[in-house]
Amino acid sequence: MDRIQTSQFGPTLQLRKARGDLDEPLTVADEDYCGLIAGYGYVGATNQFLKGASIEILIDGTPSDSGSGALPSSLRFRTRTTAGAEPTICWMDAEGNVGIGDIDDPDQQLEVGGSIHISGE
Repeated sequence: MDRIQTSQFGPTLQLRKARGDLDEPLTVADEDYCGLIAGYGYVGATNQFLKGASIEILIDGTPSDSGSGALPSSLRFRTRTTAGAEPTICWMDAEGNVGIGDIDDPDQQLEVGGSIHISGE
Protein backbone atom coordinates (compact mmCIF):
# COMPACT_ATOMS: atom_id res chain seq x y z
CA MET A 1 0.00 0.00 0.00
CA ASP A 2 1.49 3.33 -1.06
CA ARG A 3 0.42 6.93 -0.65
CA ILE A 4 2.55 9.65 -2.13
CA GLN A 5 1.49 13.23 -1.45
CA THR A 6 2.70 16.44 0.14
CA SER A 7 0.68 16.16 3.41
CA GLN A 8 1.70 14.27 6.56
CA PHE A 9 -1.00 11.59 6.21
CA GLY A 10 -0.04 8.08 5.18
CA PRO A 11 -2.05 5.19 3.71
CA THR A 12 -5.21 4.16 5.53
CA LEU A 13 -6.49 0.63 6.00
CA GLN A 14 -10.23 0.62 6.72
CA LEU A 15 -12.11 -2.40 8.02
CA ARG A 16 -15.81 -1.56 7.79
CA LYS A 17 -18.65 -3.51 9.42
CA ALA A 18 -22.44 -3.22 9.23
CA ARG A 19 -25.25 -5.55 10.13
CA GLY A 20 -27.95 -6.23 7.56
CA ASP A 21 -26.89 -6.52 3.91
CA LEU A 22 -25.44 -4.37 1.10
CA ASP A 23 -28.85 -3.02 0.08
CA GLU A 24 -29.87 -2.15 3.64
CA PRO A 25 -26.96 -1.81 6.06
CA LEU A 26 -27.89 -1.73 9.74
CA THR A 27 -26.18 -0.25 12.80
CA VAL A 28 -23.54 -2.35 14.53
CA ALA A 29 -24.16 -3.41 18.13
CA ASP A 30 -22.18 -3.69 21.35
CA GLU A 31 -19.64 -6.56 21.21
CA ASP A 32 -19.73 -6.82 17.38
CA TYR A 33 -16.35 -7.44 15.77
CA CYS A 34 -15.43 -4.58 13.40
CA GLY A 35 -12.23 -6.13 12.23
CA LEU A 36 -9.53 -8.68 12.73
CA ILE A 37 -5.89 -8.60 11.71
CA ALA A 38 -4.30 -12.02 12.08
CA GLY A 39 -1.17 -13.86 11.06
CA TYR A 40 -1.53 -17.34 9.58
CA GLY A 41 1.18 -19.95 9.07
CA TYR A 42 1.11 -23.09 6.96
CA VAL A 43 1.29 -26.34 8.93
CA GLY A 44 2.36 -29.15 6.60
CA ALA A 45 1.17 -32.07 8.72
CA THR A 46 -2.45 -30.93 8.49
CA ASN A 47 -2.12 -29.24 5.08
CA GLN A 48 -3.69 -26.02 6.28
CA PHE A 49 -2.94 -22.48 7.44
CA LEU A 50 -3.44 -22.00 11.18
CA LYS A 51 -4.17 -18.68 12.86
CA GLY A 52 -1.45 -17.24 15.07
CA ALA A 53 -1.45 -13.91 16.90
CA SER A 54 -4.19 -11.37 16.17
CA ILE A 55 -5.53 -7.89 16.82
CA GLU A 56 -9.31 -7.65 17.22
CA ILE A 57 -11.40 -4.47 16.93
CA LEU A 58 -14.68 -4.69 18.88
CA ILE A 59 -17.64 -2.39 19.46
CA ASP A 60 -17.43 -1.52 23.17
CA GLY A 61 -20.69 0.25 24.00
CA THR A 62 -23.73 1.65 22.21
CA PRO A 63 -23.05 3.34 18.85
CA SER A 64 -24.73 6.70 18.22
CA ASP A 65 -25.21 8.69 15.04
CA SER A 66 -26.47 11.85 16.78
CA GLY A 67 -24.29 14.95 16.65
CA SER A 68 -20.82 14.08 15.41
CA GLY A 69 -21.46 10.37 16.04
CA ALA A 70 -19.81 7.94 18.41
CA LEU A 71 -18.52 4.43 17.86
CA PRO A 72 -17.08 3.24 21.19
CA SER A 73 -14.55 0.55 20.39
CA SER A 74 -11.74 -1.45 21.94
CA LEU A 75 -8.61 -3.27 20.81
CA ARG A 76 -7.75 -6.76 21.96
CA PHE A 77 -4.35 -8.31 21.28
CA ARG A 78 -4.14 -12.10 21.32
CA THR A 79 -1.34 -14.63 20.96
CA ARG A 80 -1.46 -18.39 20.31
CA THR A 81 0.18 -20.81 22.75
CA THR A 82 1.92 -24.07 21.84
CA ALA A 83 -1.19 -25.87 23.17
CA GLY A 84 -3.41 -23.88 20.76
CA ALA A 85 -5.03 -21.59 23.33
CA GLU A 86 -5.66 -17.97 22.30
CA PRO A 87 -5.24 -15.80 25.41
CA THR A 88 -5.87 -12.07 25.41
CA ILE A 89 -2.53 -10.48 26.34
CA CYS A 90 -3.57 -6.83 26.14
CA TRP A 91 -6.99 -5.17 26.07
CA MET A 92 -7.58 -1.44 25.55
CA ASP A 93 -11.21 -0.47 26.10
CA ALA A 94 -13.32 2.50 24.95
CA GLU A 95 -12.82 4.31 28.28
CA GLY A 96 -9.02 4.24 27.97
CA ASN A 97 -8.50 1.39 30.43
CA VAL A 98 -5.72 -1.07 29.65
CA GLY A 99 -5.49 -4.66 30.82
CA ILE A 100 -2.28 -6.65 30.48
CA GLY A 101 -2.05 -10.35 31.19
CA ASP A 102 -4.97 -12.42 32.42
CA ILE A 103 -7.46 -9.51 32.37
CA ASP A 104 -10.81 -9.70 30.62
CA ASP A 105 -12.35 -6.24 30.15
CA PRO A 106 -10.22 -3.96 32.37
CA ASP A 107 -11.93 -1.51 34.73
CA GLN A 108 -8.86 0.54 35.76
CA GLN A 109 -6.57 2.84 33.78
CA LEU A 110 -3.93 0.10 34.05
CA GLU A 111 -4.77 -3.37 35.30
CA VAL A 112 -2.20 -6.16 35.30
CA GLY A 113 -3.03 -9.81 35.78
CA GLY A 114 0.14 -11.55 36.92
CA SER A 115 3.53 -10.50 38.20
CA ILE A 116 5.29 -7.29 37.25
CA HIS A 117 9.07 -7.03 36.87
CA ILE A 118 10.56 -3.53 36.67
CA SER A 119 14.24 -3.15 35.93
CA GLY A 120 16.43 -0.16 35.31
CA GLU A 121 18.51 2.37 37.11
